[in-house]
Amino acid sequence: MIAVAISSTTGYTDAAVLYMWPAVWTAFFFGTWGTVFIIGWVGAVHGLALIALPPEMSNVDRWIDVVVAVLVVACVVRTLAARNERLVANLQAEARVDPLTGLLNAAASRNASVRSSRAPRGTTARSGPSPSSSITSSRSTTSTATRSATACSPGWARC
Repeated sequence: MIAVAISSTTGYTDAAVLYMWPAVWTAFFFGTWGTVFIIGWVGAVHGLALIALPPEMSNVDRWIDVVVAVLVVACVVRTLAARNERLVANLQAEARVDPLTGLLNAAASRNASVRSSRAPRGTTARSGPSPSSSITSSRSTTSTATRSATACSPGWARC
């Protein structure tokens, strides 16, 4: 719709700035591949819009200006969205562990016990490293007594 508006408008216009909305939306909600797709899509659609314009109004410089601007905005939004996702993941991980003892808090222990009770017999409820290794490896100053208490906390199936 933006390309149709640009190609059907007489005279020069700033309507190409509207390409930023789908670029921002896609970069934030659809990850890296969505960002790559929308940059390519805007480049192709804007190229077609410029081809439809009279020759004196369409040139490669206009195409480069729009595509580079969309590229920069989409990359900045994608970088900020990825940073936000990492910060939220770190916050969730910190909210599960008591900073004083290094043990799981009550809510995390309940979730672990529910997951372990729902797991099929002979399997573990969680893939990846064991919970105790992720907790003890991140706390290098933790004492041996705390490590053994963490490794055998009652909420985990892998005591």
